Amino acid sequence: MDISKNRIKQIIKEEVEEMHDNSEERDYDDKDYEWASVKAHLDKIHHLSRVINDRMQEPDDGVEEWVQEKIAVISAMLHSINHYQEEERVRSS
Repeated sequence: MDISKNRIKQIIKEEVEEMHDNSEERDYDDKDYEWASVKAHLDKIHHLSRVINDRMQEPDDGVEEWVQEKIAVISAMLHSINHYQEEERVRSS
């Protein structure tokens, strides 16, 4: 892999701090703030997942266990959200 564990942590920390700083500058009511926050997080997830995916190369010795675990957890969480939304969509139809 081309990127170290410490660098990934640093990137995530910087991105979270930037998202937090940018969200505090806005003057939203609670509903707008919640939506803007969720949208910013989803945009960041989308961006970082593409960056990480583009940087990933098939290593000779496999993918580090901690990376596999983090990706599996994120995938399960996103699947759970998607499943919930699908059920809500069907119920409201």
